[in-house]
Amino acid sequence: MNIKEEKSFLRKTTIDKLKRQTTKERVAKSAAIAEKILVSRDYLEGQTIMFYAAMIYEVETKELILDALKRKKTVVLPAMKRNTNNIILCHIKDLEEDTNLCEYGFLEPKNSIWGNVEAKDIDVVYIPGICFDERNNRLGRGAAYYDKFLSSLRSDTKKIGIAFDLQLVDHVPAEAHDIVLDYVVTN
Repeated sequence: MNIKEEKSFLRKTTIDKLKRQTTKERVAKSAAIAEKILVSRDYLEGQTIMFYAAMIYEVETKELILDALKRKKTVVLPAMKRNTNNIILCHIKDLEEDTNLCEYGFLEPKNSIWGNVEAKDIDVVYIPGICFDERNNRLGRGAAYYDKFLSSLRSDTKKIGIAFDLQLVDHVPAEAHDIVLDYVVTN
């Protein structure tokens, strides 16, 4: 199996596992992950923090976003520029007011706030993925949005994966353009 086939296989099998997880399991595991993040030094010391708005089967980030807003942190969410596979950074001040439900079923920043923050300003970024390994390699959806974006961050920006335990695998095949994370938080 070549790298492309191996990545495709890992994506399919892990997404199948994610979709079989019950809502109750997903909510409980997401809460356990949030508890760890909310007391972590990176979260507490970070002033400009990027999250993602979760798809239905991903680790839920709403509680984290709301907590960061309450603490007066600068909260950044990505907007996906689909024609170029680029992430547009958006500083949100209110989760409900500044986002819309996109065609893929997750919250995305409104066009009016696209590009109102720069990558160099981000202290911590919490990153979704399909699966992760113990060397902090990440397998995403395959469009390279995050790989392009992560390479634009400052070298001291913390790059942290968020995943359910079932998303951890022995080995994620990595290519030259794949960015290794600092660590992964799981339930």
